[in-house]
Amino acid sequence: MLEAHESMLEAVDLKLGKLDNTSNTLIDISAKIGRLMETTKAAIDVDSEGGTKFSKNEKEKINVAIEEVEKKILTLKQIIDSN
Repeated sequence: MLEAHESMLEAVDLKLGKLDNTSNTLIDISAKIGRLMETTKAAIDVDSEGGTKFSKNEKEKINVAIEEVEKKILTLKQIIDSN
């Protein structure tokens, strides 16, 4: 529910021109994907907390990283739709 409200606020911000431009958003997406890759790579390492299986903590970290990518993609969609 909180995410829905955040999305609505972001949509209003778009109309007011307060969100990052498209280039900055793409750079942010790249950074978030890099974090997702690093988090996943660390989790699949044999010497990681869960070994060959994902631990609960590793799953949570990966899910947070995925959510961050999804939020940035939503922001990009909103920027594109508003123009």
